[in-house]
Amino acid sequence: MVRNANATARNQETIGVSTSSDLPLDDDSGQVSPVEITEFKLRIAHGSEYEHGEVVREIVALGAAASPLVPFLAEQYRRGRLFLSPREIIDVSSATQSHELIEAYKQVGDRQYVGIEDRTQLYRLGFVEFEPDLLHYLYENWDRSKWDDAGLEPLTNESYGRDFRLWMRRQIVDSLAERGTQQALDLLEVIRARLASQVQEQRARLHDSDVVNTDLEHLERLWSTKGSWEQISFLVDETLLNRVREAAKRIRERLEAVATDVQGEVLESDDMVLEAMAKRIEVDLARFVLGAMTAVGPDWWEQCVPLPMRQRCAERQEEEGNRHPKHAYFTLIDLKQLIQKNWQLFEAHLRAAGCQGGKDAALAWLDQLNELRRMVGHPLKKAISGYNFTAKDRDLLQLCDERVGRLLSNAGIWK
Repeated sequence: MVRNANATARNQETIGVSTSSDLPLDDDSGQVSPVEITEFKLRIAHGSEYEHGEVVREIVALGAAASPLVPFLAEQYRRGRLFLSPREIIDVSSATQSHELIEAYKQVGDRQYVGIEDRTQLYRLGFVEFEPDLLHYLYENWDRSKWDDAGLEPLTNESYGRDFRLWMRRQIVDSLAERGTQQALDLLEVIRARLASQVQEQRARLHDSDVVNTDLEHLERLWSTKGSWEQISFLVDETLLNRVREAAKRIRERLEAVATDVQGEVLESDDMVLEAMAKRIEVDLARFVLGAMTAVGPDWWEQCVPLPMRQRCAERQEEEGNRHPKHAYFTLIDLKQLIQKNWQLFEAHLRAAGCQGGKDAALAWLDQLNELRRMVGHPLKKAISGYNFTAKDRDLLQLCDERVGRLLSNAGIWK
């Protein structure tokens, strides 16, 4: 692909990859010699930041032959004596085929300023905590019609505008295909349905001869021959749609295989997954409730929260030394009561999520969820009673998870 080729060329130019034959290799073993290893270590231990950059570029150029140096690099990085950017960590780990530096980054690395491109690469290397970031980026950028800038840039353009987003969409979808969870599958299914509808409308406006070939090479030829914007737009979306379908299929097959392995068995790992799901549901429900109430205005605390609840939260906040905001002390039942008290804020969202009947009937599932949450919140009680989640519990949690996901989506908050 042109974008990949250009990115590779740019990375090689940036890191100064060399293919010359005068690299410091042991002629007999093909590895870096002990003398050269010592020299590298001295340069890392005592050199300047500029020297460190030079060392990193040389190690990347050496590739797997430099793998004996990685443990020392990792140790220096942990001690704060070696500064490496996420991109350098990725390049060294990929070149040397060693994950020791990645493990060091997991322990002490600052991930706050990691860009989406590096987050995607780190996700592929095992940083699954970046999946929500990838999902958010994909959700915000899958639909080209919502992009602010008009027109399409050629795929060979090196700018970080539209072309970068086109490329990142593909990278993220391919990465999710390898490691994606149920949440990734849920998002891909939504995108697949909406994108398929758009592509079908585009196809109807084009002649059959215009849409026979949807591979990237054909797309690049259209750029060079100045094909119509409508034709190019169709092929871009069709290509993404095919990728999304394949990624969703691979994730579904992987999840089904895991489910088949544990079907009919009550395993400790199953309980751990369900406990985590119960906690996540409560947190997501709180995000939904707080999102609606804070939108009321700066006085939402007084307007939306009953006085006894405000007092109880304030007392708990004071008991814990005012370390957390008052609303951090809401319980699951508090969230239900807040929905009941502010019904006008929540009714439309609940109806759209499939909650029917009056207030009590529409929120009955929260009472059932709370019974399970009590077990999760009191592990000693669960352990002494010997309680394990049942298939019925699992079904309830999945129902609640799906329902809260719809509430978040309807409110414009991505899960």
